[in-house]
Amino acid sequence: MKEIIKENKYVEISYEKEIKLGMIKWKSKIIPSEEYRGAFNILIDYGDKNKGTERRVAYFLSDTTIQGVVSPADRKWFQEDAVPRAIATGLSKGAVVMSASVFKKYYINLILKTIKTFDMPFKIFSDYDTAISWLTSTGEHLE
Repeated sequence: MKEIIKENKYVEISYEKEIKLGMIKWKSKIIPSEEYRGAFNILIDYGDKNKGTERRVAYFLSDTTIQGVVSPADRKWFQEDAVPRAIATGLSKGAVVMSASVFKKYYINLILKTIKTFDMPFKIFSDYDTAISWLTSTGEHLE
């Protein structure tokens, strides 16, 4: 069952205990920087608070189907600040569900290059179900 951590006109931040999934679903094409960073900070703080418990965040999914292009400053912040902090809380795999926008693919590919330096599996998908299947394929959510 999905627990909504925060929801507003820009974002829905949720957690699914059964599969240890933290998810950010973007609900607007234009996301102000404070909302973008705030959403990740809320989920990272949730993961940190529950690190080592049955409510830990093992997997992360960002649904960017509606979201537009992210600013270079926010992308840099995500790569240099958010990703290392999320991994430190116990995050082991990440995925993005996205539409086929050329600009979004460019942004996601830049993030993929950075995440590879942290040695964390991270993939792009075109649908939610395939992303969830891949995220939970290692069975960590059963531990």
